[in-house]
Amino acid sequence: MRLSDLARICGAHKTSSSLLDIDVEQISTDAGTCVPSSVFVALLGRRFDGHDFITQAIKQGAVAIVSERMRMCEVPSHVVWIRVPHARMALAYLLRAFYRLENAKIAYLGVTGTCGKTTTTYLCEHILKQKNPNVALLGTNEQRFLTHRWPSTHTTMEATALAKQLNHLTDLGAQEVVMEVSSHGLADNRVHALSFDVGAFLNLSHEHLDFHGHMRAYFDAKSKLFSECMSPSGVAVIAVDDEAGVQMCDHAKRYVKSLSVSTQHAYADVTVSRVVQDSTQLIIDLQTPFGSCSLQSPMVGTHNAQNVAVAATMALLRGATMEHVHLGISECVVPGRLQRVVSLDKRIGFVDYAHKPEALKRVLIELKKMATHRLFCVIGCGGDRDQDKRPLMAAVACEYADVVILTSDNPRSEDPAFILAQMQSGIPSHSAALCQVVEDRREAIGIACSMMNPFDIILVAGKGHETYQIIGNQTIDFDDVLVLNQMFLKTTPKNAHEIE
Repeated sequence: MRLSDLARICGAHKTSSSLLDIDVEQISTDAGTCVPSSVFVALLGRRFDGHDFITQAIKQGAVAIVSERMRMCEVPSHVVWIRVPHARMALAYLLRAFYRLENAKIAYLGVTGTCGKTTTTYLCEHILKQKNPNVALLGTNEQRFLTHRWPSTHTTMEATALAKQLNHLTDLGAQEVVMEVSSHGLADNRVHALSFDVGAFLNLSHEHLDFHGHMRAYFDAKSKLFSECMSPSGVAVIAVDDEAGVQMCDHAKRYVKSLSVSTQHAYADVTVSRVVQDSTQLIIDLQTPFGSCSLQSPMVGTHNAQNVAVAATMALLRGATMEHVHLGISECVVPGRLQRVVSLDKRIGFVDYAHKPEALKRVLIELKKMATHRLFCVIGCGGDRDQDKRPLMAAVACEYADVVILTSDNPRSEDPAFILAQMQSGIPSHSAALCQVVEDRREAIGIACSMMNPFDIILVAGKGHETYQIIGNQTIDFDDVLVLNQMFLKTTPKNAHEIE
């Protein structure tokens, strides 16, 4: 693609050269990946300033620099300096044009919200695949299409990586892409190269305030999905079970057609009239503008009724039938989302990704409903992340579980003892006797299992599908599901005579 075309597309204020008759080979925000005839977009990040790497980009062959700032260094005469009002938005325009994303015959379905994005995207993908197998999934757990699998490093990839992947998926034959859209991704304009055909909002609760600063900014980031990233003919699907959802529905209606979804309110466009949870399945009666049906899901947790309703609505908007919905819901199990682990001696375990106060509360409430005996909770908080939520996580665990063990999650560069001390500050005085602190996660799970009786339930929360633990600069193998299974085998319930 010609540099002159890209300069026009990205809204250049002025350029430092008229030498724009160049064929561009690559768009990059990482100077280390620049190749001859590439364009380097200098972004101001939270840890690094792209302007500091302009010289390196030029040495590696960049023929153009895109920046919000005026020229900051001497550049060779053949290098073009393009000044833009907003570098991240310019990057989105560049990527859209360079990878011809607007011309691809592919539909994008995005899901945002604090809790439930992964589950909802899995459900939607499973439904859509009942009518057409050419559906790709991008999210926290993984990226996949047909037999192809790619690891995920972010809930929503950085803009350049995302554009490349979508271009690759188009080449592979993908016709629909269901993806998680994080608040980080929206705030950083990572998805602004796309036009979503369906966008969904689930809920909003305390999370990522280390990034956004306050809840209003967090809401505003989520709202960009509907005000800045939708196709003109797109449809918003908004869960209105919380106040944030009601506000988001009002916001979305200003820009696109919207459908409200509720498990509580009869006025919504899509409603759930009955939710029944037993030991093996979740039963949901769903009413939509496209018809009504009763659905059976192998998932645990009545909170998943909202996820099912939103996923079904999204798929129905894309031409799925009620039969497709029924089949897709009936076979979908999401790794690390209330994943069941049952011992031979009838101790019951669940592994869940809940790493936010509201998500942990939802999960514990659901397990409390199921519990006939005691409920254990093993929980930690990740390092280099929102510190404000740490005492809240401990407080929630102590409120809803009978026995709590605080432990390490992914401490990353932080001292695990410091993280645990912050968590301990949230323990109510009347719960102190029910709470232990065991820094080593494997040991913590083992101690909890050794304390359990038959029919007790244990929740190991925070890491879910992850099969690793990040301690300092090391990444070690650690799978909560595997460890919980091992500890069930190594320990014996105290009251084994209770087993029927």
